[in-house]
Amino acid sequence: MTRTDHEERNTYRLGAWIIKEDWPLWLLLTASLVVAVLVYPSLPDRVPIHWNIRGEVDGWGSKAFGVFGLLGLNIGLYLLFFLLPLIDPAGANYVKFQSTYRVLRSVFVVIMTAIWGAALAAGKGVPVDIGLVVPVVISLMFIVIGNMLGRIRYNWFVGIKTPWSLASEEAWRMTHRAAGPAWVIGGLVSLAGAFLGPQAAAWAMGLGIGGAGVFSVVYSYVAWKRTQGRRFS
Repeated sequence: MTRTDHEERNTYRLGAWIIKEDWPLWLLLTASLVVAVLVYPSLPDRVPIHWNIRGEVDGWGSKAFGVFGLLGLNIGLYLLFFLLPLIDPAGANYVKFQSTYRVLRSVFVVIMTAIWGAALAAGKGVPVDIGLVVPVVISLMFIVIGNMLGRIRYNWFVGIKTPWSLASEEAWRMTHRAAGPAWVIGGLVSLAGAFLGPQAAAWAMGLGIGGAGVFSVVYSYVAWKRTQGRRFS
């Protein structure tokens, strides 16, 4: 293999592989768009777009925003996943965790679609317990991502990005390996609380997911200090 061939294989590029690898996501997003167009005429002019801590509707918006707002955001951010490596100074590293990156964007699309679907059903008058749906899907997202954190390579857009984790690739690795289990535990705590009522779910999310976030930030500093100590010892 020539050096040029090796460099091409280890360079992130856009191409037909996007459709080949992510066809289930394209199918899901296309089906969602078709559903949105079909359901739109039958919705009332105002639909619920926000729920409070008790799972009660406390915000309303136009049906255009309710149907296409979150869906459009989902599609836009999904496409952004493919563009980020092109502008990331550490873009070459995305090839090193390509399969993990694919799972990450898949989880994101599925979670966003689930929340959008629940909100759309609520707009149609279907009794949907948003106070249960949102905590459950977010908790599951944290559990899945927590299992993959240790495989995310150094980059500027995906993962635990603090001044200390970005200071060196070693600090990045230490941070993500330690934070992974914390995210899983935090997600499990949040998931358990989701079935105890909306208020309990909010407290469980704050404790579990919030705690995992705080741990990640603090540990990134600890990891950086350790790498500095080894550097100057």
